This record gives sequence, structure tokens and C-alpha cells, in this order.
Amino acid sequence: EANRQFHWIPIRATKKRHLIRLLEQLWEIMPTYIYYVELSEAERVQLAETELRQHTEILQALTDGNGKLAGELIQQHILDTGTVQHLYSHMESDAGDAK
Repeated sequence: EANRQFHWIPIRATKKRHLIRLLEQLWEIMPTYIYYVELSEAERVQLAETELRQHTEILQALTDGNGKLAGELIQQHILDTGTVQHLYSHMESDAGDAK
């Protein structure tokens, strides 16, 4: 839950109603619980440690007013967590099941 709350801070800060609603809908269907269940205990611990470190670095960059660094850290965070790749593979799997 803390992870979800962290991600909603910058989303809500945009004050872009349509973006917020779109992301709310995406978050509702996003199978993050499946993603974590598929990981071993050691992988979950490593991922949690990585996410905490990256979240701390992102917050520090934002606190320091360094938007450029924050953006770079956010991009790296997305790549490192592998969530996008997992979602894509999960969606492909669901599409195959529907056939």
C-alpha cells in the first residue's frame, strides 16, 4: 500500500483530471499482486529494497528541486522494476487465453 501511495503523490500533483482518471482505471486492472506472487521470497525482498532506495532518491531529487534528475531516476525506476515488461507479457498471455 505504501508503494501505491508513493506513486499517487506525483500523479495527483499534476491536477490533470483526465490523466488521473486514466491512471486510476489502469491501476485498478493492473495485476501487481500477480507480479509479486510470481517472484521468489528473495526476489521480492530484493525488489522491495530496490524500490525503497529508488523512491528515496526520487524524493530527494524532488526535494532538492532537481526535476531533471528526478525524471531520469523515474525512468530508471520503471525499467528496473520490470513492471511494464511484466504487464505486457501478462496482457499477451490473457489475449492468448481469449482465443
